[in-house]
Amino acid sequence: MTIQQISHFIAVAQHLHFGEAAKELYIAQPALSNSIAALEGELNVKLFARSSRRVTLTPAGKVFYENVQEVVEGLNRAIQKTRLAESGYAGTLDIGILGGLSKGDFPKVIYRFQKRFPNVAINLRQTNMKTLNRWLAHGEVDLGITRSVDLQARADELEWRVLYQDNFALFCRSDAPLAQAREVEFSNLAGEPFIILDQAVTPNVHRLILQLCQNRGFNPNILYTAPTLEIACMFVKAGLGISVLPYCGLRYGEGELTARELEGEDAVSDVVVAWRAQQINPAIPGFLEEMGVDY
Repeated sequence: MTIQQISHFIAVAQHLHFGEAAKELYIAQPALSNSIAALEGELNVKLFARSSRRVTLTPAGKVFYENVQEVVEGLNRAIQKTRLAESGYAGTLDIGILGGLSKGDFPKVIYRFQKRFPNVAINLRQTNMKTLNRWLAHGEVDLGITRSVDLQARADELEWRVLYQDNFALFCRSDAPLAQAREVEFSNLAGEPFIILDQAVTPNVHRLILQLCQNRGFNPNILYTAPTLEIACMFVKAGLGISVLPYCGLRYGEGELTARELEGEDAVSDVVVAWRAQQINPAIPGFLEEMGVDY
């Protein structure tokens, strides 16, 4: 069995037509038929059912098609990485980061990547969720570090891998009575002034925060909206109210803010690295590898 035979099989399986597959592969139809026959002979199974009108996959052919694609994709990735390393690829990798997210080992990741690919320049840009989603959709960045909650609507356009999880928490000033309470009675928070992330900027996170509050028995008394996590924390520090925010926001007010993590699976947020499914930047696989995620 050869890679060429497998490529021939995949082309026929996708077109379900030997003539169209032969055109795509730039080979004569008899040569393609002989290649498929040889593959079936090696496997000792029929992969296609042929009639005068159509070609269909047999049950065995369907199983082979589902599994062999992963093999070919893995091989293509290996070839791409090898060529990238050998050729000394030169170019730019544009990465957008959602404001407020922990960059964690990012400096180390960049250092390791540029040791391997010294001719690739990395351009980091920080922004809000709405803008980052637009950048990803339009190919203005190659990778985006964001929250999966705002990517679900584009699941057919984007791929992503989880980097870590960040819980939502109840934020208040460290000198507020709420910070000292042994337990939080959420039903008593309905009258408290509430600060929420702007729906126009982060619609899905805004909606999630409202749901988190309602799941805990209170409807927030929203008096202020904030366009970013940093500004929301500034409002809380100024004593304008309380808020439910991602726990990572605590960095904007350590010593001045208290963040009490919410319990429950609904309060967990996945931080992900995302890219367009039809990505064209050959530096992406190498960078993801340094991040410790599979491409």
